Amino acid sequence: SREPLGVPGEAFVPLGPLADADAERLFADRVRAARGHPLEAREADAARRIRERLDGLPLALELAAAKARTLTIDELAAGLDDRFALLTGGVRTALPRHQTLRALIDWSWALLDEHERTLLQAAALYPAGVAIGDAAEVADAHAVPVGAFDALVDKSLLHRSGGRYRALETIREYGLERLGESGEVDARRREQAARMAAAVEREDRRLRGPEVHAALRWFDEEDDNLAGVLRYAMSGGLDEWAVRIVAGTAWYWIIRDRNEDAVAWLEQVGPIAERVESDEALIVRTIGLMVRGFSGMDEVREAPDAREFAPELARLSELAVESDNDILQVMPPLMRAFATALESGGDHVEVPADDIRMSPWARGMLAALRAAFAHNRGRLDELREASALAVELFEQVGDLWGLALARQMRSQWLAVTGRLEEALVVADQSTADLRAITSSWDLQQQQSLAVSVLIRLGRIEEARERVRRMLSDAEEAASGRAMLFAHIGAALLEFALGDVRAAADHL
Repeated sequence: SREPLGVPGEAFVPLGPLADADAERLFADRVRAARGHPLEAREADAARRIRERLDGLPLALELAAAKARTLTIDELAAGLDDRFALLTGGVRTALPRHQTLRALIDWSWALLDEHERTLLQAAALYPAGVAIGDAAEVADAHAVPVGAFDALVDKSLLHRSGGRYRALETIREYGLERLGESGEVDARRREQAARMAAAVEREDRRLRGPEVHAALRWFDEEDDNLAGVLRYAMSGGLDEWAVRIVAGTAWYWIIRDRNEDAVAWLEQVGPIAERVESDEALIVRTIGLMVRGFSGMDEVREAPDAREFAPELARLSELAVESDNDILQVMPPLMRAFATALESGGDHVEVPADDIRMSPWARGMLAALRAAFAHNRGRLDELREASALAVELFEQVGDLWGLALARQMRSQWLAVTGRLEEALVVADQSTADLRAITSSWDLQQQQSLAVSVLIRLGRIEEARERVRRMLSDAEEAASGRAMLFAHIGAALLEFALGDVRAAADHL
């Protein structure tokens, strides 16, 4: 049965797509039957792509294999971009609904009520699926009862997996086709954009507090959904929502060290933000300018001279007046500092003292930045005071990422002033705060500080073990920057031990 019958004594056993091995066997058997010879080794990759894109659905695999009489396996794989036109001509003796892929899903579609059809079309707009905890919010956004989710699960058109409602790719494409035929694509997309903008703003606030781990998981899981709605928002004239989504995601990209994503989206949405008057538009414009102005060289292009941005940075810093937005509270003093440094042609940035009227988070961030610049310039008194204030404020708001940054600065001061055991404890606390929050290369930087302290304490074997772990973690992360910092840490250890050749190898 397609769905539970709802009768006494019924036992429900869900039948999902075929397992990989079974799908491989079925497709290979049917291809051989269709053309008289088995799949060849050179066709293995295309066959794998076909099985994956057809979600292991037996009928879809059989219909695709039948086409092997007239198409190559590569042509079959390419043709799945229009799978419903391709997968026709099933066995003549089969029921009509089993002779084409479209007919199979049409049969299920005909049995849906109006709310279920609306939700199936809307769900097709969420390539990453919908979190079970967000189901009520999504249902409300698209004006359907939340029970429609479970109804579609019962009808085998959605499934629950990993805490999310998901549709197989075949069902998603069918839903998108039906949505296009209905003429309501723009209406559904607007509903989705409004809902995603509100959700992003909610989760962005959680990034700067004790719920940072849950918020990061939300952003990680919604990544494909956010990319999809942003692409439509920019092309469909949904300026306000595009700006709100990028502004609300910017801090996530910073924490996750996803600089390429940040730069790409900020550059695309930046011109739109020029036409919008809101706090979110200011965030996009200011962060975009700072990212471009201070990015330096990257693998693709050379950033323009940062000094040309100084007047604009100063102007925007004046626009970012009193706001309850944490990011905007930080921006005016920080931007004025950068603008002044750029206009003077100097390399030093003087971050001003925080304003007591700011939020604790904004004050903590300015204190942490003051501590970082003080460390770079050797101002130990300022490093001591600013790092202590940053730790205090971030502990108050429970921001683990900010606390890790503050503790790193505090550890630097402790190490410089000879309080090595304390420095090691605080450095390790900083690493523990960052683990599962940020990128692997940030962790390598943290570990390098701990290695230098262990060397000074004479605990060489512990330092060696840290370096081995750093190299192993960086290799596992497959991150070039993580490997860079791991090898720098290893080189410092070898220099300290007098092995110049080993240090040179790492460098």
